Formats: sequence, structure tokens, C-alpha cells
Amino acid sequence: MLSFQKHVKVVKDLYPKSSDWPGEVKEIMVNMAFNLGGRLKQFTGLTAGLAAKNWTKAADNMLDSSWYCQVKCRAVRLIARMRKMANKEDNWGVCMSKYPTYNGKSCCSENNGACFKKCFKNRKGAKCKKFVV
Repeated sequence: MLSFQKHVKVVKDLYPKSSDWPGEVKEIMVNMAFNLGGRLKQFTGLTAGLAAKNWTKAADNMLDSSWYCQVKCRAVRLIARMRKMANKEDNWGVCMSKYPTYNGKSCCSENNGACFKKCFKNRKGAKCKKFVV
């Protein structure tokens, strides 16, 4: 089984009603499954948000996790995409996402590794800095 198909299966197995989700939400969750596999089931708040099709709640619970600090910019992008889904469904027409910055430069732009490391620097005993997305 190809890696992609394996992770699609993980999402389908964990979230039997995922077939009712918009394609964008399915893609986000398969992306998360690539990192987490079956550990996705530990995201109980995320699961509740997905079950209610409350994409804002789902995004909030993605942000409030160790995964957020571990995958860094991938998490920022996926959370922004999830929030954008909430905006589309509410017809707000405005993407509320912000990417983390350091000295005025985006930490999620291409080829910005040094800035990225400074943005997410996690000193001993310090918590990962949460960015509003």
C-alpha cells in the first residue's frame, strides 16, 4: 500500500464520517495522519470539532497541542487552512490567518530557515511560542 493510501485509510478508520467533510478538510487530516498516524485519535477536541463540522474548534484544538510545536510551520499552514474552511462556510470571505514573523519577516516563507528557527526556538523549560493563526 502506498504511503498516501495508508494515511487516507488511517483518516477513514478514525473518522468514519469523514466522507461528509469538504475535500480541503480531508486533505488537512491526511496531512496530519502522515505525521501522527493513529495517534490522531488522541486529539479528542479536534475529533469533537470535526464531528460537529466546527472547523474553528478543530483549528483551535490543532493549535493547542504538542504536535503544533513539533511540526512548526506545517501546523501553522494546516491550521490556517482549517480556519479558512470555517470562513468559507460562514461566507465571511476573509482569511483570518497570520503567519509567524521574526523581525518583520515571515517565518513560513520559502528558504527562510534561519528565521524559522528563531521563531520557534524552544529553550530548556520554555513552552513553544504559540502564534495566532
